[in-house]
Amino acid sequence: MVDLFAKLKKNREDKGLSLSEASAVLRISENYLNAIENKDYSKLPEIVYSIGFIRNYAAYLDIDPRDLIAQFKKEICSKTTGRDSSNCERKNVMKNLCQFFNFRFNWEYISASEIVYFIFAMLFVMVIVDFLLRSVE
Repeated sequence: MVDLFAKLKKNREDKGLSLSEASAVLRISENYLNAIENKDYSKLPEIVYSIGFIRNYAAYLDIDPRDLIAQFKKEICSKTTGRDSSNCERKNVMKNLCQFFNFRFNWEYISASEIVYFIFAMLFVMVIVDFLLRSVE
């Protein structure tokens, strides 16, 4: 596999830019840009921010960010789960849906308070639906 992140560093150097210059223009920490170029993901912030940094840095260097982001997600997924990225993507879809609906879900266990919260939410929905059905009759 071609190392796309090495391409970032090569393009930056070919344009005669230093990390500090790119950092100043993009307003991204020089440490983060260095971590992106060297694929040192442990020094990067949360994945969402890191993807934004990669997208902005690639655009600044006139590189299409889609392949970089796909490679980043694949490598992060394999490092964190030890699995291939397809399984990780399916899991992330469910996590994103839960976050969208503001439902806290831990993949390792479900706490008793979350079960109680879910039961009360379902009861509330059932009462509302029952009320609406009775009002239609």
